[in-house]
Amino acid sequence: MSLLNKIKSIFTDKLFDILQSGDTYFEIQSKNRDNCLIIEFEGDIIHILNLAKCGDNKGSKILEMIHNLSMIMPNIRYIKLQDDSKYFECGISIDLAVVKILTNGESWYNSLGYYSEDYQDEKRYNTMIQELPLEELLFISLEKNKEICKQKYSKEKLLKILQTLFNELQNLPEELKVLSNPNYKTLNKVYEKNQQRLLDNEINFNKCIQNIQLQYDKFKESQLYSIREKTRDYVTFITEEIKQKNENNDDCKIHNKFLSELLLFIKPSIKYDVNLTKQVNRLLGGKKGRKSRKSRKGRKGRKGRKSKKNNKH
Repeated sequence: MSLLNKIKSIFTDKLFDILQSGDTYFEIQSKNRDNCLIIEFEGDIIHILNLAKCGDNKGSKILEMIHNLSMIMPNIRYIKLQDDSKYFECGISIDLAVVKILTNGESWYNSLGYYSEDYQDEKRYNTMIQELPLEELLFISLEKNKEICKQKYSKEKLLKILQTLFNELQNLPEELKVLSNPNYKTLNKVYEKNQQRLLDNEINFNKCIQNIQLQYDKFKESQLYSIREKTRDYVTFITEEIKQKNENNDDCKIHNKFLSELLLFIKPSIKYDVNLTKQVNRLLGGKKGRKSRKSRKGRKGRKGRKSKKNNKH
């Protein structure tokens, strides 16, 4: 059976359209032209490049179908993706991975058997983060975000870039140092752009730090919820409160915007490698096969796996 026909045996013509590009790249759409899934095959791996809710099929259902596809392909050992999962409430994007990690201790994909190589270490660390009072986690996140500002606006890095570009320009033969030469023109333009970045660097760095401080002050002084609560309880309470609100209500948008910004602020303080892998376990038959499957599951939990790419549920 061809690869396309194997896919069609799971994603049937009655419900899906399949677009093939080359030998190994497939886009799967619903009959309503919803983009459900993009997958690519590489050796013993199925890469999920994009995943979305598709008509009546939620992300979990699509993942189940991909698993079923792997089970009829004996050569497939792994399913890989990158977790960029989000959901929308009141038209506002919420980071699903961060919500689940802060409330359940692991991401939505983790709960479905997709792990990074450092999954167990991440889970131990994030469990500790969950138990911190939000007030304490906010201060930790303030320092983490300040460090990101320092890295983004590093004067030393900019000077190294400028020196490299300057050397490239100087090493060009004299006859090529003219704007009619596309290579010289491009290098010169990049050099001038980075010169301007260097001139603006201190101003932009200060703006970054000020913005981070303003966010910290806003969350710390917020009257919506008590920041003395444990982080897990705090985020759980907000998400449950939001579920009770009408989607078209301004109050819903206010709370969701607050949650979205809070998660973005906290995100640098959690540990989560978005490159995830699910190991395809197969029954070997009989009692021995079942025992072997359980053993492999245990090893997977300890070591985790690698990954590729995706979008939302």
